[in-house]
Formats: sequence, structure tokens, C-alpha cells
Amino acid sequence: MKYTFDEYVFGEWIWLAETFDEDGSEMSKIYTDITNVNIFNKNDWPRIISFFKQNLISLDLFWCMVKPHFE
Repeated sequence: MKYTFDEYVFGEWIWLAETFDEDGSEMSKIYTDITNVNIFNKNDWPRIISFFKQNLISLDLFWCMVKPHFE
């Protein structure tokens, strides 16, 4: 069965096929972000927690489905 990222993870994600980490090693990267929040502002915490909850649960579900293909 074919699993696609978009079936599990919603929203706008940025895909970088070729980028580099801090050490200069080449890698691919998929990410999304949240703007206009400050982790030190308790009023932003509900929005931050919601962002993490939604995205981490979706990413974990996707990874559970595709992980066997990488083993």
C-alpha cells in the first residue's frame, strides 16, 4: 500500500530536497512553523501546544506507516 505524506499531515509544509545542516552535511528537510508566538509568553502557550499536538501526532502516525519501508 502506498502512503503519502499529505494523507496524514495537513497544512503547509516546506520541502527542501537539498540543504545543509550546521556541520555542512547535506540533507533533505521537511518542516512547518508557527509565527507570532513567544514561548516565554504564557498567553501563547495554548496556541503553541495545539500546534505541537496537531503536527507531532500526525507526523508520528505517518512515520508508523512508512517506517517498515526504511528497515
